[in-house]
Amino acid sequence: MASPAVYMDEATVASLCGMHVRFTCAGMSHKDTFSPKARGVSTLATNGSDLFAVSEVCLRPAVIVYQYPELVDHARLEDGAELEYLFVAFSPSSERVAAFSGVPDFTVFLWDISSQVMIAKLPIGFAQAPQLSFCDLDTPHLALTSEVGVNVIQMEHFGSEWRLTPRTANLDSVRSHTWDYNGDLCCSRRERIYLVSLDTMEHAELQLVNEWIAGTIVSIVYNAKGIFAAMDDGRILLVERCGASDTWSSRVIDELGLSVLIMRPSPSFNFLAVTCRTGQVLLLYTPSHDYKALEGYEFESPPAVDACLLAPQFDHVVSIHAPHELHVWTASHGKHQSSVQLTGWVTCIASLDQVPCVMVGTQESCLVVIDLVLPLTPRVIWHARICEAAVKSITGLGVLTQLEMDGTPVAVQTYQRSGCGWPEDVLVFLCTSKAELLSLVRVILVRDREVFGAVTYGLDTVYTGLALHVTAPLDRHDDGVNPLVKIFTMAITDRSLCSFTLRDHDDLLEQQVSDLLWRPEAAVPSGHELRDVRLQTVGQYLLSVGDDGLIRGRSDRLDPQEANTLLGKQWRQIHQAISGGTRSIVVNHSVEREVVTVGRDGTIIYLKLPYGGRSTGRRRRSSFFVEEAVPEARFVSKMPALSRMDLMSNPPTWREEQAEMAWRSQEKELLATRDKVRVGVELLRAKVKMMLDENAEMEEIDRLPENEFELDLDEQARLQEESEARVQKARAEIIDQNARNAYIRDQIKKQCWDSMDVKGKAIQGMMVELEVSNYPLLARSDDCRIVLEGIQERRQLELTEMALHNEMFEHSSTTAQRPSIAPEPLLAATASHQEGADSAEEPAGHGTPVADEEPEYPDSEDGVVQQDTTHTGSISHQLGVTSPWLLSQFCITSRKQRVEQIYMLREVIYQLKMKFNERFEVLYNSKCSEVQRITAWAERLRHIYSELGMSETPWVPRWSAAEQPESLLTVSDDEVTVERYLTPAERARLEARAAEEERRRREREANDFRERAIQQMMNGVLEVRWEDTLKIDVPKPPFMDEKDPGEWSDEEIKAAAEYERKVVALEEERDKYRKMLEQELKKLLVSVQETVDKFDDQLNQLFVLKVRTQHAIDQEQLKVDRLLRDVAEEDHRVKRETELCRQMDATQQRKVALQAASADLRRALETARAAHEPLVQQEKLMERSFRKEFPDTPTPVVDVLFRYFRRRPQVLRRYLDATFRRATVVDEGVIEVEHSRRRHSRRRSRHGSRSPAASNRADSTSKEVPQTEEQQQRKGRAAKIAYLSATHAGTPYEENKKTVPGQRVILEAMKTIDDDSQRSADIDLPLWQKMCQLRLAKVLVEFKVLESNAQLAVLVDSIEKRRHAEEALTLTTQSLVAELAELREQRLRQLHDQEIQLVLKQGQVEIDLGDFCPDFTGSALIHRSKVEQLNKQILSIGGKKLEVMRDALRFRRGIVLQRWEYDRCRMMLEDLVNKLKDIDFMKVTRAIQMYLVQGGDTTEKQIARLEKRLDMLIEDAVRQQKEDADAAEYLERLLRMKRADNQRLALEARELNVDVSERELIYDIRCNHQRRWQARERLNNLRKIRDLCDIAGFQQRYMAMLHRELQRVYSKTYPMLHAI
Repeated sequence: MASPAVYMDEATVASLCGMHVRFTCAGMSHKDTFSPKARGVSTLATNGSDLFAVSEVCLRPAVIVYQYPELVDHARLEDGAELEYLFVAFSPSSERVAAFSGVPDFTVFLWDISSQVMIAKLPIGFAQAPQLSFCDLDTPHLALTSEVGVNVIQMEHFGSEWRLTPRTANLDSVRSHTWDYNGDLCCSRRERIYLVSLDTMEHAELQLVNEWIAGTIVSIVYNAKGIFAAMDDGRILLVERCGASDTWSSRVIDELGLSVLIMRPSPSFNFLAVTCRTGQVLLLYTPSHDYKALEGYEFESPPAVDACLLAPQFDHVVSIHAPHELHVWTASHGKHQSSVQLTGWVTCIASLDQVPCVMVGTQESCLVVIDLVLPLTPRVIWHARICEAAVKSITGLGVLTQLEMDGTPVAVQTYQRSGCGWPEDVLVFLCTSKAELLSLVRVILVRDREVFGAVTYGLDTVYTGLALHVTAPLDRHDDGVNPLVKIFTMAITDRSLCSFTLRDHDDLLEQQVSDLLWRPEAAVPSGHELRDVRLQTVGQYLLSVGDDGLIRGRSDRLDPQEANTLLGKQWRQIHQAISGGTRSIVVNHSVEREVVTVGRDGTIIYLKLPYGGRSTGRRRRSSFFVEEAVPEARFVSKMPALSRMDLMSNPPTWREEQAEMAWRSQEKELLATRDKVRVGVELLRAKVKMMLDENAEMEEIDRLPENEFELDLDEQARLQEESEARVQKARAEIIDQNARNAYIRDQIKKQCWDSMDVKGKAIQGMMVELEVSNYPLLARSDDCRIVLEGIQERRQLELTEMALHNEMFEHSSTTAQRPSIAPEPLLAATASHQEGADSAEEPAGHGTPVADEEPEYPDSEDGVVQQDTTHTGSISHQLGVTSPWLLSQFCITSRKQRVEQIYMLREVIYQLKMKFNERFEVLYNSKCSEVQRITAWAERLRHIYSELGMSETPWVPRWSAAEQPESLLTVSDDEVTVERYLTPAERARLEARAAEEERRRREREANDFRERAIQQMMNGVLEVRWEDTLKIDVPKPPFMDEKDPGEWSDEEIKAAAEYERKVVALEEERDKYRKMLEQELKKLLVSVQETVDKFDDQLNQLFVLKVRTQHAIDQEQLKVDRLLRDVAEEDHRVKRETELCRQMDATQQRKVALQAASADLRRALETARAAHEPLVQQEKLMERSFRKEFPDTPTPVVDVLFRYFRRRPQVLRRYLDATFRRATVVDEGVIEVEHSRRRHSRRRSRHGSRSPAASNRADSTSKEVPQTEEQQQRKGRAAKIAYLSATHAGTPYEENKKTVPGQRVILEAMKTIDDDSQRSADIDLPLWQKMCQLRLAKVLVEFKVLESNAQLAVLVDSIEKRRHAEEALTLTTQSLVAELAELREQRLRQLHDQEIQLVLKQGQVEIDLGDFCPDFTGSALIHRSKVEQLNKQILSIGGKKLEVMRDALRFRRGIVLQRWEYDRCRMMLEDLVNKLKDIDFMKVTRAIQMYLVQGGDTTEKQIARLEKRLDMLIEDAVRQQKEDADAAEYLERLLRMKRADNQRLALEARELNVDVSERELIYDIRCNHQRRWQARERLNNLRKIRDLCDIAGFQQRYMAMLHRELQRVYSKTYPMLHAI
């Protein structure tokens, strides 16, 4: 994340870059970078003029203050945080610095800069994203806002003692804050701005005339134009005040298009520095709303990955940034020149030695060369892949890549020996094992790009970092003498730098072993705290950088006694250790004075070393194309640039090309062998194909399976093993999942089923849609039972004591007459006392409304006297559940009684549930028996239906899951929808068990002779049932089918008659049996229906009981809830009373402390006044006696000397002339100054001058609008505080930035005006010196007067503040006392005003039910006898009224009936008249006349007509009978003819049978020898067919099993436990 940019002064912007501070002049290209002397930098703060501060990042960090632009130390503030500081702020007067620390303390610290001493601290607590600032008006207030809340800290001091008093505003999620010109705090929260008043610490939202703009405000700044707010999406808002009202309006003035991090104002508030999250900084000019980008922060760039110096001039730094960016910077000023986009994730960079080009390595194992001959226009000129792994580093001549293979880090350095005639390159590798147990050094010699020698050295421990160094230049050695090459590295164990001497090349070639152990020749402490370092050699020096961010320089001799320094010291912090330190280091080897480092936080540092390098100097750019030494530059400039498409290509690497070439050459060599093998494979393939075709054409019995033609049996076995392994794995997973599910099931069953004392279940109706469930109950714990027993014992003692007391009272008052209860209405209080007195006499515990009279309850239906439920609040006793230990509702006053009542009411609820569960169990058992009976009847009905030939199915009741919940805990086989998989072993075991059972059954059948005898003799039964005999038909004699009735004999005729008689008797028996079954069927159906109806009626009764029981439970639970509410309210009142008492004690202690402090301050004020008056008199006396000091001097000269005596330096003039010469100290402690308001108005100038309208409005308000006394007092107090702040702490504005100067400053200022150049020519030197001495003494006295005035002002301000604090504490105490009194009054009211639960029937509520009032506050409790007496009177009067109403109704009904009778007669008359008219107009025909004369049909005529019809029917019947007889005779003749034909055909069939038998005998004789061979052949074929069928069936079953197993594995279907 970017570092916030702040204004150093009006024209300079400062920001953190890593651990360096960068100063940029706005509008100019001037930049400056400063590196603080700190072990890391976390925060930056400025005072807006000449000071800035940074905080360290280390243990016990310090806040370091520097002067600007001198960049020298000013103060070091220590003794603060433990680990870090999150925010630092300067006071407006620049005298103090405040800082807020992070973990673990989260404390606000306050230092005095001049003394460098921490003067106060205040623990605050955790704060996320804090922001700390002083009040701009220099009032003693400090604001700390964060996501947690808002804290305003008031600073007070007396002498050298300081106190920080925090106050908190109830406002969270604050992102930013600022101060307005009235000294109030403005805070931003989400999309709104709130104003926090410092007097009351209350916040109020700014009232806008328009809607708030959606978004999140991240930073706000108060200005004369309004409030500038920056939103996270880049919009800048301006919130302005609308006229003289308190309303505001908001509008968008700019849209930056970037996400804003923070916004900081300039000292004059005319500019705003807007820092974006991408690192860009924009400067906003507030009057015109114009903005521009700050130079150096114009573009967005990711953190740097690596960097290098551009050779051969080394005047540019080239850096790569993740993921694929390259940037060019100037080395001297760090100005950005150009950039280019690459492809792939960049990892490293290196500069080529002879041409201005750089080579970049990527994560995709590519190398990219960029031409930087013209740094402003970089070009990509070469692209290639060199390896298969990512490129980690590039070093040496040409291209040498360092790969990270299989996780082993490798460090690489090179050294070329080309100057002495040996064209070898030395490659040195430092390798570390994966386990980091040891390190190895691999030395490789390369000649003509080929390795001709290598040796490996083992090191004694793990090392990191690698550097090579030559002890002497190559050209200073004679021929045959090789220079010594040293290797430097660092041991991780003790973090020491070690050096090793490399052997000569000849020695290396002679010793080709890898077990050499190297011991370091020299070792010194490295000074690095972390283990990862990088080393570089520069001339005769060794540089080391590490993850701690330090760069250290030392001689290559590694002498511990030698103290070579780098930049004036041995080390320098260049990168933040908290961000990872240094990533890489690059050295300019041509000059050996320039170093570029890249930190892990992305910062790039360019350093110049303090010691000199080579004398060759830099090569100018003009020599690139004129000197013959660098022809490569001209070649590079002519190379074409690559496009982005070229870079996106993926060419093969050198190794891949070599492998391709080797493969092609080998392919050519093995071409003949390959063709031969290919031909053989083709032949084998054709042969196998032919065999498969022949096998397919064969019969199924002779056909071989296709797997027999498998050539690769090993592959087949491997596939089978893999399949079996997958099956085993899947089986193990299923077993594990089943085990987990079983464990979860057991836990659920244990918690939700086994722990239940009464398990929940329900009863459903048989024919009605009704379900009644019981009450599930948990087993009661022992603790609850012990508590209940204790409560019952105490209640027993209380009842016994009350009974004895009543008995003694009755015994003492036997002669006195017991007073009767007045019939007046009883109040709740009287009823409560009577209930309390009567609770001992009523064992039910619910109480009655009156203690003396027993109310008469109406008898219930069963003859039991019902109790009154009016005052008990429940109907539980009507259900047979009573508790003698319950308290009356009128007697419950204390918390203990309420708690005991709650326990007893819960016991009543438990008993109600248990009683209902008993009834439930009885009905449940009844249903079980009824279901069994109906099931038996259903079996009989099913038999009857089958006997009667009916297709109906009898109804059988079914149990549901709610009725048998235990069925949900087990899974039956019919609930599992998937087919169970049986392994071959299980299948074999089941088959063996079934075979064994079959064998045993056969043995039992073979040995059971009794069963066989019964089966043979009596058809398997011992007793023949009557209904079974009816199913057997009477056997028909065979002659009845063989002979005609005319051919029967006498015996056959008798047998036929007997057969007919038996058939008739059997049919009669069957009819009787059928009628009996029908009667039984009706009886069973009626029994089933009666049973079902009876059970449903019982279930309805149980449902009604469940409703009443639930009603009673709800009533008891309502009482429990009310008691719990009362207990909670009482506990809350007790806690609140305790808290109020504690607050009163704390307030009183604070008030006493304030009074003591005020007394001390008054005494100190008297002492200060006593010391102040002599100083004032001394000052006046010195001014009056000035002329007396020059008695012999002429008066004009004395006048001139007096004018010089009155002259003061500029630093004291404004304090002496404008402020303190007109200030006086009043006895009451109030300082009155004429120009205090004017100074207070000038302080607002820092926020900008107000508009003319606002000025006119303020003037008109001050002139015309009258101010109240409170406003005047507030205004005077504000002016006084402003003056006191100005005199004590200074003002924050440009003209009054300094406070009272110190004595050292005065002496230095006096030297300027005491100089002889200030003396005029007419004044002698002795007179001038004497006058200077007197003036200095006078100035010192004036300085003491100034200090005394400031001390008096501070004392007066402190006394006033403590007086106001005492008044506030007094008001707080009064409010606490009032609240405490109100709480106690509520407690007393709760004791008398009890809430009673009443159960009232219809007709007993004597109030208006229109608007029901549930609390009955306007009702009166009246005795029941009076209510009943009044009801009787109402009933009697109402009865009389009903009789009168009935008489009137009867009379009115008679009138209505007479009216209806009259209307009926009138309508009948009208109908008769209409009928007479119809008769007159009707026409009479002849038929009608004849009918009228003869009178119509008579009975005789009807009989004659019927007899005639009967004769006709008889004639038709005789004719039909004759036709039937003729048809029967014809059929008899036809039957005789058919019988004769059948006899003739039977004779022919017998003769043909004889012929066929003879032919078969002849054939058997001829073919007997052939039949045996054919039978044997057929037997063999049948046996083979059977064997093949068995094999095919087995294979089919096996394939089906494998298919099912495969489908099961694919679908991952596991058996599930439904409804656990």
